[in-house]
Amino acid sequence: MDADPLAVPATPQRLRALRDAGVLPEAAYARAAGIAAEPPDAATQSSFAARGALILAGLLSLASVVFFVAHNWAGMSRWSKFGVLELGLLAFAAAAWRAKGQLTRQLSLTLCAAMLGPLLAVYGQTYQTGADPYELFLTWALLAAPIAALSRFVPLWTGVWGLLNLSLVLAFEQLRPFGYEAASAAVVFTAALNVAGIAAYVLVTRRTKWLGEPLKWPVRTLAVAAAIPPLPLACWFVWQRHWDFQYPWRLAAVATVVALSVALPLVFRSDRFIRSTAAFAACGLGTALAMRQLNVWVDSRLEWAILGVLVVAQTSLAVWWIRGKEVTR
Repeated sequence: MDADPLAVPATPQRLRALRDAGVLPEAAYARAAGIAAEPPDAATQSSFAARGALILAGLLSLASVVFFVAHNWAGMSRWSKFGVLELGLLAFAAAAWRAKGQLTRQLSLTLCAAMLGPLLAVYGQTYQTGADPYELFLTWALLAAPIAALSRFVPLWTGVWGLLNLSLVLAFEQLRPFGYEAASAAVVFTAALNVAGIAAYVLVTRRTKWLGEPLKWPVRTLAVAAAIPPLPLACWFVWQRHWDFQYPWRLAAVATVVALSVALPLVFRSDRFIRSTAAFAACGLGTALAMRQLNVWVDSRLEWAILGVLVVAQTSLAVWWIRGKEVTR
């Protein structure tokens, strides 16, 4: 997953690293830094403003339909509630059908998928189906998935994956498949789901152009969603004076954090954000383990002083490690 140095943006930080490494002479660095720091031209700024206005208009249109129904809930019949929401859905679908630009079509389809949620909520509230919250979000995700496939829009796919995460957590909370360990198991399964999302996105973008050019932010978002949720549980388990192995899912949370802290930097070596996420998780687990051992080995008056030194030391080591490939990034 190492990025081609010629394919990454020429930021001032990367240029400075190349100068410090002796790759760029001082004169070439000054010229390159001047070009990199130049503001975008008028056409680029106009395009950015047009896209921002389009996205804002779409979000306001979605909000206006939903808030209209919510504000007039008591005075509307069930048919009028469904009619307003379905008319909004049809309007967004028609906009996607008639759209000439790719972003307009993708945004319209995203609004169609977003409109499914309020429509399902009104259906459940009107007919009192008795469905649990996780069923609502799971149904929403399943209905939105074909629209996401049609749009080939990465933000919409990210939203669908977020709905799957939410439905998974709510299902574990409601069904409690592992009894009192349900919450611990939920964070492990959530991490596994997001790791599967990373693998699927990398596989699709490497082999096809179905989702366009590979982007960094989806992988970074899924990496954070995989590594951070099990971290508090893992730190709490490690911090306990007596490790109770009767709770396998808590031990699994520790193993998940350790595995992700090692695997993510190895796979995405050139991504500083993912390396920072892995370092944060490793430092958190290391701090919890240090607190446990210091509580056993040293006097309480020295515990916090030594812990402070250890935190500064491991943070400095993490920063040095994260910056280790600055030139290639």
